[in-house]
Amino acid sequence: MSTMVNQRNTRRKSAAARELRTATLTRTMTLIATGGSLPVILDAIARYVEAEHRGILCSILLLDDTGQRLLNGAGPSLPDFYNQAINGVVIGPDVGSCGTAAYSNSCTIVSDIQTDPLWINFKDLAGQAGLASCWSEPIRGRDGQVLGTFAMYHREIRVPDEADFRSIEAAAHLAAIAIERKQSDDALAASEARHRLFADNATDLIMLSGADGRLTFISPSVGRVTGYPPEVLVGRLVRDIVHPDDWPAMKAIGDRLYAGEFSGDAPRSEYRARHKDGRWLWFETRTTLIRDPRTGEPTGTLDVAREITGRKVLEEELLQRTHEAEAATEAKSNFLANMSHEIRTPLTAILGFSGLLKRLPGMPADAELHLQRISTAGEALLSVVNDVLDFSKLEAGQIELDPQPFDPAAIVRETVDLVAAQAAMKGLRLSLDLGEDLPAVVQADSGRLRQILLNLLGNALKFTQAGDIRVTLTWLADNGGQLRIEVADTGSGIPVDRLDRLFQRFSQVDGSISRQHGGSGLGLAICLGLTELMGGRIGVDSTPGEGSRFWFTVVAPPVAAPAKGEHEEAALEAMPAARLLLVDDVAINRQLVRAILSPFGHEIIEASGGAEAVEIALHTAFDLILMDVQMPGLDGLAATRAIRATSEPNHRTPVLAFSANVLADQLAACRAAGMNDHIGKPINMAELVSKVALWTSDAAPVAVDDQDRSEAQSA
Repeated sequence: MSTMVNQRNTRRKSAAARELRTATLTRTMTLIATGGSLPVILDAIARYVEAEHRGILCSILLLDDTGQRLLNGAGPSLPDFYNQAINGVVIGPDVGSCGTAAYSNSCTIVSDIQTDPLWINFKDLAGQAGLASCWSEPIRGRDGQVLGTFAMYHREIRVPDEADFRSIEAAAHLAAIAIERKQSDDALAASEARHRLFADNATDLIMLSGADGRLTFISPSVGRVTGYPPEVLVGRLVRDIVHPDDWPAMKAIGDRLYAGEFSGDAPRSEYRARHKDGRWLWFETRTTLIRDPRTGEPTGTLDVAREITGRKVLEEELLQRTHEAEAATEAKSNFLANMSHEIRTPLTAILGFSGLLKRLPGMPADAELHLQRISTAGEALLSVVNDVLDFSKLEAGQIELDPQPFDPAAIVRETVDLVAAQAAMKGLRLSLDLGEDLPAVVQADSGRLRQILLNLLGNALKFTQAGDIRVTLTWLADNGGQLRIEVADTGSGIPVDRLDRLFQRFSQVDGSISRQHGGSGLGLAICLGLTELMGGRIGVDSTPGEGSRFWFTVVAPPVAAPAKGEHEEAALEAMPAARLLLVDDVAINRQLVRAILSPFGHEIIEASGGAEAVEIALHTAFDLILMDVQMPGLDGLAATRAIRATSEPNHRTPVLAFSANVLADQLAACRAAGMNDHIGKPINMAELVSKVALWTSDAAPVAVDDQDRSEAQSA
């Protein structure tokens, strides 16, 4: 009878133990599934295994972030002093069962702690805790990396059987699941915290909108930017928030995004939205389409918007200042154009009639002297005007070079000859040295080269009171070929501390009110700009009291000589008498042109304005029309267009602009109006005669036709 009672008690105890183990396992799995505390889960796993195997003491150690030390995870039945002693132990090839298992990533079985060499440093600690054997299994993650160790201790020497191995492996696997779940939860929580921190503190607005255009989320930063809390805006239509003038463009971009017209995000767009205080704020946004991960269908949009009101204000200010600068530049250009025209117009008569008087025979010596002074003063004034215009064009990048083949020796010799009389009047010796190996013909802008050289010669004449001026022309093979021109004088020289002022605009070595020599202070600045434009350099060496040596180089590659018999020469030799229409509102200019051209037998009909010229051109055919540009009433440009459009006898007659308007845009306007060529004022008599001869001869270039004018106007 007692035997049966004992058996029933044993069965009841066994059943109770199974229920306890089952409950413990169920609780453990529930904790893992619901994201319970990792220490609680590990403790439950250890207790479950201890319940399954009587007499076993379990330990779970976790590898720290460095992967070098083991930290206590759970050890519910081990003495506290033991758990504390092994907490933080450094893993290695001979660090007990757990340190070795973690280091080698393999199961480590020690059946007798007191005799095994792996425990030589820890056997006394184990003896104090009453531990005789220890089996340790690495806890591995899904990637095979060691996360920690699961150990079974016994109080007697023991070797594990197959069931023990299955249990320790199962427990280690269960611990790995709990540890990785905890790591995953921690990573997710950290990610959510980062995103929340970003969303809560970012100045940019993050917005989600449904396919119906209603806001479903907006980041808390909207409160700081617009004054509205997120909950006030969520649920509202985007179009109700955006400025009415900006909504159509935003909607168009959204429609194209939904239609799949963009391979990625929509282009950045700008719009205005109202602040709570009533003012409008500017935003820049980038929109991304959100799709259903299963079907791929669009479900809404993600917008990241940045408030750019301050930038828009700066842009508006910059635009306003740009307009003001452009207006100032235009005003300056208009002033220069008007100044040039108003000065050149009287200079036309002064220089023109002076030139005619010089040709009269029997002029008294005093009269010749006075006439020479008038011409010199007029040319000096014209030089100042040209310097101002050239510098203005250099600053605006409007000077265009006209490279043509020319004989460098001839050009330099002619330029030196131009100032020979002035040098002789001052008693100065003027010499020219031509270097060896000079090419016969080079390609460059000879007019600009002459301008630079004349400026340097003018300065040398101005500042040299006695001695000589030497001009040297040499050839350099650098950069495909360069001309180097040097002007040396025996003048007053320039102090070293003032050399750096020479090539600055409006700057002179002697800028005092008592200076002996005049000038605008632009000449050398223009020379610097022109030499750089022509691919060269300019410089100076000077010694006070001994003189100065200015030099410059320009790129001028050698080329073949041009064909003989140019149009102008052929036309001048056989210039026929022609009928000319001369249009100018200034009577003295008409008188001057008549005086210059009449000796060639031309018939000249005059018109004092554009309207009169159009009327005359309707009924009388002309071989050439000389047309002033700036005239009251119908100006020269409008008159030329009218003649081209309405005058049957003259719609293809060459028209030459005869004007003081010499700026690049003014010359372009002449071409666009249908004019064929330009003669600048003050009149150069040789230029006037040669161009009239050219355009009235059989060698005249092809006249501008309607297609040419259309292309010029479109350009």
